[in-house]
Amino acid sequence: MEQKSGWKSVGTPYRDGKKYRVEAVCGCGKHGAPICRKDNEPVGACIDCRERRKIKHGHAIHGQTSPTYKIWQSMLGRCENKDDHAYKNYGARGIRVCERWQSFENFLADMGERPPHLSIERTKNNLGYWKSNCIWATRKRQNRNTRRTRYLTHAGETMSASDWADRVGIDVHTILNRIDRAGMSIKAALTTPVGDWVETRRCNNSYATITYKNETLTLPQWAERTSISRATLRQRYFGLGWTPEATLTTPVRKQKK
Repeated sequence: MEQKSGWKSVGTPYRDGKKYRVEAVCGCGKHGAPICRKDNEPVGACIDCRERRKIKHGHAIHGQTSPTYKIWQSMLGRCENKDDHAYKNYGARGIRVCERWQSFENFLADMGERPPHLSIERTKNNLGYWKSNCIWATRKRQNRNTRRTRYLTHAGETMSASDWADRVGIDVHTILNRIDRAGMSIKAALTTPVGDWVETRRCNNSYATITYKNETLTLPQWAERTSISRATLRQRYFGLGWTPEATLTTPVRKQKK
């Protein structure tokens, strides 16, 4: 079985100017003193192995790398290099590149050349990089497949807020503001026409609720019970982010004459 190329440390790191180096042996058997990372693991492989890779796949010749090769390099870097700026969002979360894709030739055989304007995406965001979990995707699709993606369920169908926005023709920020700030239900947020202020106000008053001491009432109901106007309750709870207790129990200041 062919030994995998790449440095493996066999000594103790030492300082070389502003960098650290460590005695190491490459998978091909060659000894050297490559630069090492903060975790004392050496970086890359010996120059002979790197040159053989370039000749093999033809995607890194004379210092020029292809878009597909750059994507492969970046993928490995953010998953395995603790000094990579994106490592905290990938490697630190346990996102790994499969053993087969440690070789660019295998990655290229599985994924093919990168289509224009596309990049690699994991279909299941919490899993790693391997053939069955990766596709070439647009930046727009990638932005909708992150940990921060907001999903909404309406009429038995669950999609991202952005996908709902495309379907109903309402800006995604408008939809989320309706839900988070105006207290509208998901149904009302997705179906109320933009600019229909009468309908929006009706939905706000009908669907916005506050739960306090295990009791959930609408704004009009709380307004009647507390003698605090609906507008004040809405501003306190949805606009200023007050707690239910503060929203419902803080007296309204009387204006000085």
